[in-house]
Amino acid sequence: MENMSSNKYIKKELEIEKIKCHIYYKENNDSINKIIYWIEDHTIKAPELSLSLISLNNYMLVGFSISDWNTYLSPWYCPKLFGKEDNDFKGQGQITFDWLINNCIPIIEKEFISNKDNITTKRYIGGYSLAALFSLWVFYSDINKKAKIFDGVCACSPSLWYIKWEEYLKDKEANDNSIIYLSLGDKEGKTKNKVFQKMKTGMDNMIEKIKNDKNVKKYIFEENKGGHYTDIDLRMAKGFKWIIEN
Repeated sequence: MENMSSNKYIKKELEIEKIKCHIYYKENNDSINKIIYWIEDHTIKAPELSLSLISLNNYMLVGFSISDWNTYLSPWYCPKLFGKEDNDFKGQGQITFDWLINNCIPIIEKEFISNKDNITTKRYIGGYSLAALFSLWVFYSDINKKAKIFDGVCACSPSLWYIKWEEYLKDKEANDNSIIYLSLGDKEGKTKNKVFQKMKTGMDNMIEKIKNDKNVKKYIFEENKGGHYTDIDLRMAKGFKWIIEN
């Protein structure tokens, strides 16, 4: 286990079943009662930005890296969009979901969370692009509905163009007292590509669903300047900040 510290935060590295995890928390922290688990690829600077933006000390960020997004973050099969992509979306996201709830969460929380003050720890899941879609899929899953593993989700520029997504979401409800953060670039959806045009319409439909869900305690949609690849780390950091402070 690697331990790196500064006058602001502590960073530790832990490998769980061959997947690297990075754990961030404030020095001299209060009892941790909020944890965000997120797919850190493409957003490795987000935790440092978050830690500088958030004055509270009662939280922890846990990032993990998935090498093959198209295979292990996709909820079901979908053909690849462009010829330059290595493979189709193979729909093996359940493997990552199982690892997260059966391996990652128990090990991380046994190692870093103390129940001596009898404080309930709330968990959240987040990501960017396809990782954001994966996060929404996990959050709205029947498994999460039954076990209430995650109390909220931070989804930045989620791949809401994904085939059969709205069909999947149609009859889903969030858990009681959930909080949801959504964001999208103002140029996303403004494209000749008919698939990516669904980013904006998909987000509009997502917001409408959340508005009408009595189980959602609080939500926010933030429109950022730029396209899909603009200020990715900052967008994630802003989402983390909102989740921690609400």
